[in-house]
Amino acid sequence: MRDDLVLIARFRKPHGLKGEIGIESFTGDDRRFDQLHNILIKSKDGQISEAEIQGVHYVHKGILLKIKGFDSL
Repeated sequence: MRDDLVLIARFRKPHGLKGEIGIESFTGDDRRFDQLHNILIKSKDGQISEAEIQGVHYVHKGILLKIKGFDSL
């Protein structure tokens, strides 16, 4: 595991049918996701991969991300 990474969110669950996923933000300013183009995702087994963010939606229950390559979950 890399020591220079900072956890800013955790995936929660899929939302809808278009591949969006809800996240739980650990930041003080959720609007920071508007500025992100790529993220690093750490799997349960510790593998780290890069993913491209295609969209961010703010809803009453939190934040939804659309990640390239995830067209349905």
